[in-house]
Amino acid sequence: MRLMTMSRWLSLGLVVLLGGCPEPDMTMMTGGGSAGGGSATGGGTAGAGGGTATAGAFNFVFLRDSFSFENYVNENQTPVMFTATNLTDVEVRRLFGPTACAEPMASTCVLTPAARQWMQTTNAEMAGGHCEGMAVLSALFATGTVNPQAFGAPTGYGLQLPQNTLLQREIAYWWALQSTEPTISSERRKQRTPNEVLADLAAGLDAGRAYTFGLYKRDGSGGHANTPYLIEPADGGVVRVRLYENNFPNDVKALEIDTVANTWRYEATTNPQTPAEVYEGDATSKNLTIAPVSARLETPVCPFCGEVTMTGSVRGAVATTRELQLTGGGALSVFVGDAGTPSIFRADGGWVNTLAQATLGSSRRGPTPWDDPFDPVFRLPLSTPLVVRLDGDDLSAPAQASVSMVAPGYAFSVEGVSLDPGQRDTIEFSGDARRVSYTTRGQETPVIELGVSLEGDDYVFQVLAGAETGGVTVTLVNDVVNGELIVDVDAPDGNASYGVMVYRLADDEEVFSHLANTLGTNETVFLNYRAWAGQGQPMLFEVDTNGDGTPDQSQMVTDDQ
Repeated sequence: MRLMTMSRWLSLGLVVLLGGCPEPDMTMMTGGGSAGGGSATGGGTAGAGGGTATAGAFNFVFLRDSFSFENYVNENQTPVMFTATNLTDVEVRRLFGPTACAEPMASTCVLTPAARQWMQTTNAEMAGGHCEGMAVLSALFATGTVNPQAFGAPTGYGLQLPQNTLLQREIAYWWALQSTEPTISSERRKQRTPNEVLADLAAGLDAGRAYTFGLYKRDGSGGHANTPYLIEPADGGVVRVRLYENNFPNDVKALEIDTVANTWRYEATTNPQTPAEVYEGDATSKNLTIAPVSARLETPVCPFCGEVTMTGSVRGAVATTRELQLTGGGALSVFVGDAGTPSIFRADGGWVNTLAQATLGSSRRGPTPWDDPFDPVFRLPLSTPLVVRLDGDDLSAPAQASVSMVAPGYAFSVEGVSLDPGQRDTIEFSGDARRVSYTTRGQETPVIELGVSLEGDDYVFQVLAGAETGGVTVTLVNDVVNGELIVDVDAPDGNASYGVMVYRLADDEEVFSHLANTLGTNETVFLNYRAWAGQGQPMLFEVDTNGDGTPDQSQMVTDDQ
């Protein structure tokens, strides 16, 4: 499926800023502290009194199962210039099955609108690195679950990354699972002290189980992942856990756990040529996590799957939340109803969440530089009307931003927002996800997109709206019962303009577009998309001229394609 890009909307730019883990230096490291080719096994118990490493069943061989290349970003300059390939339609179907496709029984998969939005947002998160995918896949090489020969070499260390799109897609696949259940629950982030993490690791390695570490700053940002494989004997109560560190492919690294003080420490850096940053924590911070690789082998819960019936109900949904995410500058706050105090917001000490049944994601996607603030994945309850505020209070210069949301059967995004320092835009979501309203005080003309997976065909609606002064409010309502998209563009100065594109998705894609439309004060337009005859044919537009909710005029509008 090839939906409209921002370049086709008057060449608007979208700058992707979020990453997948602390950004690595792209200069290949050579030499230094190699573990050689010996068998790296681990296990044993290391309590407050010490303990020793014992031979374990998890047989990770450092220069066999690790990668020879560094952790990488989406746009790479060295050792050779290449653009990484991440998730494609194939991986999304592999993750969630045929329900991610508009036509589940078709031989090729055209993703549903929500599946496409989820894929695009997930790929954008990898812009800062692929640490999670590399940590997981290397462990799967060690356990024999995945054969590196499928990607071009008998060992993981022998694989090359540039031009190897199959390997890049495989790393992205395992990266993406961190944002799905049951992997989220398996991380057990909020319940484990350093000593408890160590005990879990020791028992698991002895039993032949593979794990990844999740390392975070105390406020939950700076997320990074690596692969623990050996517990060294304790020295004065300090235990060293040997790691495959994907930012330094040829160096042996170790994370230290002081079992007496119940603290942990790890020196890392987002750039091997700069001074190290220090990850550290204690029994109260709970910012060192451990997750079994086996959780990634279970069937993931699809966060967007579901089909909207002609009565407006959603059939076949498995997720109980909707996922909201910011890409780029600014910050999000979440309000319930018209309350003046946000239920989820960022404070000096980190994130505050008072909304029942809402959680904040903890994916390994650390921002660059190290001390930048971060925005998590907001997992919000279904059926609750919400107001989301996008603000530039902490910006010192204008920044590009986009906001996206996926829910069972639905997808929403606003792209091309040029957010100024101090600017505050708002997005209102109805509880049933059929109505969304975006208000901006800025002069940008963002693209508003609403997608729906209907029984029968799927649809994506894109609206480009603008005004001369004072900002604009764009409201979209998908009346699935009558097969109409209701568009209201309200400008304080009365000079509202909009362009609209409608995509019908099934085995193929049909597109209707009509640009350079205007709406007067109190006018609303009804697009009869379900009655549309198809590619190249006109669509019935009805206009409510006085704001009473009933159309007063109608016209067959030609397709601009």
